[in-house]
Amino acid sequence: QQRTVKQHFIHPSFNETTLDSDTALLQLAEPLGFSPSVLPVCLPAMQDVLQPFRVCVVTGWGAPEADREKGEKLQQLEVPILAPDICQSYYINLPSKVTQGMICAGFPLEEGKDS
Repeated sequence: QQRTVKQHFIHPSFNETTLDSDTALLQLAEPLGFSPSVLPVCLPAMQDVLQPFRVCVVTGWGAPEADREKGEKLQQLEVPILAPDICQSYYINLPSKVTQGMICAGFPLEEGKDS
């Protein structure tokens, strides 16, 4: 199913330099038709603690190829959640630290398979 985006909502605390709170919501111009392969997103409750190594699904328009700035198609990947200290050890050379406003997940040693 293809839909146009009516409006987007960037997290009010998003920091473009550190990428802290790098989330957004998209309001579609028309509703989606739910089916076994199209379902609403499941969000954790405020009091839920994200458990390291639990598998989650991440989506985004990250560059799937090294020579492209941004992807044109929404990407999806199942990845394990990483503990903050483990995550920081993988990203030690980044200009900013992993913060409490971030959820780290993926396979950092495999290019393009992290979030």
